[in-house]
Amino acid sequence: MVGDPIADMITRIKNASCAGKDSIVISFSKIKNEIANVLKDEGYLKSVDVIGKDKLPYLRKLELGIAYFDKAALSSENRKPRVQDVKRMSKLSRRTYITKNELAANNSRGVSVLSTTSGILTGKMAKQKGLGGELLFKIW
Repeated sequence: MVGDPIADMITRIKNASCAGKDSIVISFSKIKNEIANVLKDEGYLKSVDVIGKDKLPYLRKLELGIAYFDKAALSSENRKPRVQDVKRMSKLSRRTYITKNELAANNSRGVSVLSTTSGILTGKMAKQKGLGGELLFKIW
């Protein structure tokens, strides 16, 4: 059993990117699905597919397609991964919350992903909506 499923998910994405994998399969949850769709919209993932939609929720899986900068290079040695690194900000032992006023100073590198009252949003989208929330992680 994984203690922090979000940290496990983003670490798997980073490791698969560094290893040159085309896709990974992880266990399904609603929050992981929302995070994956936000990462897909930002260009860090190529695709997000739910495997076993008709099955029970604990039997479903998420297949995440890993995005790369160089689409023409077919070999894994020549591809540069879109995900360079990730940093989990809010942890189980220490929750990190950020207000809408603190968002401008926080978006210096990469994309911040927040859990807000309107769902999972990037820092830029949360700032446009005037929302703050729990700062889940940063990805670049």
